[in-house]
Amino acid sequence: MPSGTLGFVLLTLALLLPSVDSLVAQDTEEVEAARSLLDERRDVLEFGIDSEIIELLPALEAQREDRLHEEIAEVFGFTLNTELRTKVLSFFRAMEHDALQDEVIQLLENFRDEPRDLILEALRYTESVMQDPPDRVFAALDEISRSNLPRLAPTAIRVTGAVGSEPEVRLLLALLDDDLSNNEVRGAAILALGALGHADAVESLMAILEDSTESDTLRHYSADSLGKIGDPRALPAIRSALTGGDAAMRAYAVHALSNFPGEEDVRRLLTAALRDSNSQVRTFALRGLANAKAGEAFNAVRYRAERDPDQRVRIEAYKTLATFGSTEAFDFLRERYETPTLSFELRSAALTQLVEHDLPGSIESIQKVIAAEWDKRNSRILDHTARSLSILDTNQLNELYVSFLDHPDITMQLYGIRAVGRNRITSQRDRLETIAEDAPNQALRRTARAALESMN
Repeated sequence: MPSGTLGFVLLTLALLLPSVDSLVAQDTEEVEAARSLLDERRDVLEFGIDSEIIELLPALEAQREDRLHEEIAEVFGFTLNTELRTKVLSFFRAMEHDALQDEVIQLLENFRDEPRDLILEALRYTESVMQDPPDRVFAALDEISRSNLPRLAPTAIRVTGAVGSEPEVRLLLALLDDDLSNNEVRGAAILALGALGHADAVESLMAILEDSTESDTLRHYSADSLGKIGDPRALPAIRSALTGGDAAMRAYAVHALSNFPGEEDVRRLLTAALRDSNSQVRTFALRGLANAKAGEAFNAVRYRAERDPDQRVRIEAYKTLATFGSTEAFDFLRERYETPTLSFELRSAALTQLVEHDLPGSIESIQKVIAAEWDKRNSRILDHTARSLSILDTNQLNELYVSFLDHPDITMQLYGIRAVGRNRITSQRDRLETIAEDAPNQALRRTARAALESMN
């Protein structure tokens, strides 16, 4: 190349490309802008009025800003505004930061002298942030729990169940037996005992479940907590609750039984519960059978999948069949997916289970449905199938992904582009480059560029 031409080319490149100095200057400006914003926010926290700080905190939380914790904690210390103090506690709870642990303990210990909303937020902070609360916290929680104050006492009991351990079981049992405890407090104590899952609570909870003079709510909660504890001693009481006329009680009992998957008698009871007239009982029975992987109940579950009058129960039955993992279960789901006269909701539910539990065995079925729906306009099942497949990380569907690029519908092409990029099908790189440059649709061009970047 002649020297004059070379010089012209170099001069042109120098004019077109940004200089190192300009890039450094740009970076410096961005850093300075970030510093300026941080300083501005620091000033708001130090000198701003309450409403300004209240408005700022959600933005800091959304951005997960963690450089101003010290300043925000200081706001809590000097402000007398209850709303602002509550918002600060909420911020640190969302950030899961223990900057105000000592202050929260003092609030709990003086709960009668502080606004109720502030104490409620302090209780939520305790539940979310305190990993190993000191004894002072449990002493305060016990006092609040015994206060019978609306909202506060039940919340304190719930927190006790969430952060407590074996010593707190005795405190909760004492609340349960205390004649001064109202039903809201007793109900919260029952649920907290279930959360703690300690066997010492079984006898007290069984007594409530078996007492027909107790409120329905407390009996329901007792069944739920006995199921969470999972002590076999509770099985007779739970079985007995299945025979009542209260549909809600039967639903709680069946749900509790699902926590005993190893008991043969329980599997039989769950299978029998599939015939209950209440749809929620049938749903919980299906979940229990899934938990137990009770393949012997295949025929009963298939019947529900085919004929249950409630579509939600039929979809739950699909999930249960998939957990069985048998050839006959997957064959049934494939047949459901391929049936064109079945509702979209049921076909898509069947596909979801096949993709999650038996994708390799279902590729032929998927190809069959795609071929049958390919030329139909606005096919919901085709769209759902393509969308469901396009988010997978697998090399088993590469041919299908490439075929989506040829579909006349732009949405299908987008699914194909995303899948090709996600799975790095490099044989289609040239095609994606062409789409990124020449496609008439902006969404196609933008998606193709993103796919190419993910392939690098």
